[in-house]
Amino acid sequence: MENKPTGQMTIATGFKYYGIALCVFLLSIGLVYIFNYEAIKLIAAAIYISCGVFLNRTILRNLIEFHPVYSTLDNVFRYKWNMVVIWPIGYLFLLSKLGVNKLI
Repeated sequence: MENKPTGQMTIATGFKYYGIALCVFLLSIGLVYIFNYEAIKLIAAAIYISCGVFLNRTILRNLIEFHPVYSTLDNVFRYKWNMVVIWPIGYLFLLSKLGVNKLI
């Protein structure tokens, strides 16, 4: 078992969190198609944003360390905002890149 600093997570754990968030989001989309109420659509939108924020707070904080030179408020804000908005694709690419980087 590898030693890792406190607050760090493995890539496999990141994929687990991503999978859980994706399942919750897809379940909410399924509920929208089944019931087709306006309130369910708003709840699905809230779940989408909540999943993006959850992944930012868990995965991004524990797997990515921003370089001190490029860690300006504008750069970090833009990256985190983009990851919240496009989290289904963004986190898949991020975790895949980290996994390939660790393997090679």
